[in-house]
Amino acid sequence: MADDDGLPWIVASGPPITTPGGHCGYLGGEVSGADEILAAVRERVERQVDVVKVMASGGLVTTGSDVFTPQFSIEGLRLLVEQAHAAGLPVTAHAHAAAAVDQAIAVGVEGIEHASSRATEEQLAALAASGIAVCPTLGGFTTESLASLAVVAPRFQ
Repeated sequence: MADDDGLPWIVASGPPITTPGGHCGYLGGEVSGADEILAAVRERVERQVDVVKVMASGGLVTTGSDVFTPQFSIEGLRLLVEQAHAAGLPVTAHAHAAAAVDQAIAVGVEGIEHASSRATEEQLAALAASGIAVCPTLGGFTTESLASLAVVAPRFQ
């Protein structure tokens, strides 16, 4: 990144990497299997992105994606992170599902977007101990609407 001269700057990721039919697949980052994961990371490296973004779980705005489960196997997510790190790039994971947050911690991402599902005290302690930055963006939902979806733990209510 450029030196901080006090002016705003953009952190570019390109299309997020997701599974076929997964969250934000319409943006063009769908992958299936190791070869496509490698190609997707390589493409982002060639485009000189600042960070690789992966959709580790489904999302609220993509019909058919599951907010409550991981989209990638742990092996697939690990491969993606290892390749990005080998190229000197950090990885941020969109992860609503607690299990997807667990995977993101296990493979060593630098950032987690959302982390909004109910988590156990052990999961929260692991997340805190990991030092991973969490951006708890919830996209314009009200506390009432999130509670009605049963997505957010009581600590957010």
